[in-house]
Amino acid sequence: MPESSSTIDRPALAETGDAPADALALQRTAVFSGLVRAGFIVRGVTYGVIGGLAAAFAVGAGSQGTPTQEGALELISGAPSPRAC
Repeated sequence: MPESSSTIDRPALAETGDAPADALALQRTAVFSGLVRAGFIVRGVTYGVIGGLAAAFAVGAGSQGTPTQEGALELISGAPSPRAC
């Protein structure tokens, strides 16, 4: 029985034996590209949060004297938590 024209006659990635070509093929998939973009967004959000905390401590928010770990935790725990839509 002949195969349909929609199937691709290509071995699975692990069967080709060409690791660099397999890695490149995986990198070009939409799922991989989406995960990479999501990682960059998460990294940006993380840097933004850390930068915001650093700026808040620089102007003296959350502490009455020298900044400490307890002051940092107090500032974070007093902040409103974000809600999902």
